[in-house]
Amino acid sequence: MTIIDLDDLSCEHNEELNKIAVEIREDYNNLVESVSAEYTENLNWIVGSVASRNKYYSPLFMRCCRVAFIQKLIVQSKVIDKVKLADRQLANVIRDLFITNGCQTKVICTERALNRVWRLFRPYRQYLFALFIFIIRLIGRSKNGTSKRVGDTPITLVDTFVLNNGSADEGSINNGHYKDRYYPGLMDHLTDDEKKNIFYLPTIVGFNNPLKAFKLIREANAPFLIHDDFLNISDYYFALKQPFKLLAIKISPALFRNIDMSSLLKEEMVNHCSDFISILGLLYYRFAYRLNIKGIKVRLLVEWYENQVIDRGMIVGFHQFHKKTKVIGYQGYVISKNLHLYVYPNESEYRSKAVPDIVYVVGEGLKDDLHEFCQDVVSKVGPAFRFNKLWRERAYNPDPKFFTVLIGLPIGLDDSTHILKLLSSTLKKFKGTNYQFWIKPHPTSGPESIKALLPGEWPKEFIFQKGDFHDVVERANLLVSNASSVSLEALAKGVPTIIAAPQNGVVQNPIPETVSNDAWSIVHNSSELVNEIMRFENFISVNRDYFDQLGLDIRKKYFNPVSRENTIQFLEL
Repeated sequence: MTIIDLDDLSCEHNEELNKIAVEIREDYNNLVESVSAEYTENLNWIVGSVASRNKYYSPLFMRCCRVAFIQKLIVQSKVIDKVKLADRQLANVIRDLFITNGCQTKVICTERALNRVWRLFRPYRQYLFALFIFIIRLIGRSKNGTSKRVGDTPITLVDTFVLNNGSADEGSINNGHYKDRYYPGLMDHLTDDEKKNIFYLPTIVGFNNPLKAFKLIREANAPFLIHDDFLNISDYYFALKQPFKLLAIKISPALFRNIDMSSLLKEEMVNHCSDFISILGLLYYRFAYRLNIKGIKVRLLVEWYENQVIDRGMIVGFHQFHKKTKVIGYQGYVISKNLHLYVYPNESEYRSKAVPDIVYVVGEGLKDDLHEFCQDVVSKVGPAFRFNKLWRERAYNPDPKFFTVLIGLPIGLDDSTHILKLLSSTLKKFKGTNYQFWIKPHPTSGPESIKALLPGEWPKEFIFQKGDFHDVVERANLLVSNASSVSLEALAKGVPTIIAAPQNGVVQNPIPETVSNDAWSIVHNSSELVNEIMRFENFISVNRDYFDQLGLDIRKKYFNPVSRENTIQFLEL
């Protein structure tokens, strides 16, 4: 009997799913485009889950991958007796797919009753959360605070994030000192006069209490403006009406590879109608409106551009209320193409005015990807602020007594958990050897939250590393990671990389196809991981020059050095 559990695929089937994730990119985008085309002027749709194309926010892409996977098995005439999955609505679509193709396959939904109840109440939980946070933000406004720092001269706004991960030395603001993790060095290339009217516009991440974040930001030694200081009660009310307006949208039949997916879209709209991120996107739209009402002139808006719904809300707002403002998007990162296709704007987003006037990438090798779904996007290469340390004098200096494996954990906790469990299961293979394992959490996570990901006692072999990633990786021999730009950064330093594939899902490989796979590999289980670690140990010892040259080639293609000249051009000063 052939049983396929979509929540626990075999290695063979998971590899097939990864191929499908690449194959369906255009079909998936066309599905979203076909629905979005009708709502290019509907702000509630623009900042909604389905239109986001973001796999961290919308389940639609992975649902399409699974449908395409089953469809491929049917086309190949594979005999399948039973399919199991915990997604009730998707189970209905797959069941219909088998019936349409004359198959007798039994489709079983394994969703637990408690999980179903929890899911059904999700919109209410999300709405109450948004309401609670907005009340706190409303209380935390300061009409006499940051808003009064703006004069009559047109200003430049730089969109950024302020992080709190519970670690005193890893957060964005410590003891009043702001550590710019997104545009490091930007202000260093400007004169005092050029800096005078530039303000950071922060989105807070990792703070349970916005009041604490606001206090830190106001006391920091950096020119911050807080969105909420400019808002009125009516703006929060405007944003909180989002769920009711979104649910009024009607979904026509929506085809993905000749399969009607409208039931999935409708269910997703209900489940995600009140998500905080969408409501925040509307609040950012109102921020642009409020600046206009208050007569504040903005010369330039620099968006940290991931094409998220909060980006779209802000950009649409500035295009609507600040027609003379130049809006530029800055993609100051390298990311996996497989799952992060949402960072590449599509035609409907462009028509919605949700795309910046210019989008900057950090390397010439990244420009073509930006136009995958929309040729009209204007792209330029800008300074790679976050990666400028890659260009400092080579400092590769691992301890010769050890072979050091650096684990660069990604932002996703599920991915981090998988990597840690995979490594934990291999430790017995390296006991009594010269291997050591360093743990470098993502800046949004602290050591305690990472320790909580592993059951039982934390392995003594796992040693946390503080400080900047670039300083740490120079003392390592090998990197293990997933879904993070640190993989390409390590290669740019001449350090080989292993990508740990998820057990059930698509590999988030940020390394471009043009980079030779001699220097990196993908592993799917612990035995493959052990073999690759040992292989790279031997390979590095006799090919040091190869890795040094590879690192130089990567830096030239993907990480544009920072200078005063290109910083001035970037800010249009």
